[in-house]
Amino acid sequence: MAARELEAYGETTLSGRMYKNMRAEDAIVFADELRAAADALEESASSTTKKPKGAGYNGEWNAKAQRWDWQGFSTFEEALDSIREAAAWYEKVGSLGYGVWAC
Repeated sequence: MAARELEAYGETTLSGRMYKNMRAEDAIVFADELRAAADALEESASSTTKKPKGAGYNGEWNAKAQRWDWQGFSTFEEALDSIREAAAWYEKVGSLGYGVWAC
C-alpha cells in the first residue's frame, strides 16, 4: 500500500523503486529515503488545515469514462503511517543482512 500512497502524492520515483530488487545495504538507504519523503510530505502539508487525500481503494472501473472510480481514500495520516511502516520494514530486512526481492 505504501507504493500507492507515494504515487498519490507524486513520489513516483520512490514508488517505482519499491518494485525493484535491492541488496541489504540498498534497503537500509531506501528506508532513510522513505522516511525523508514522509517527513517532507508532512512538512509541506503542515500549513494547511485540509490535508490531502491518500491513495484510493475499492475501485470500480468506469468503462465509459475509461478510469477508476474510487469508493474511498486513505487519510493523510494513514498514508504517512503506511510509508513509515514500509521504511521500518526495509530497514529491518536490510539490517538483518537480507536483500529485498521484488515480486
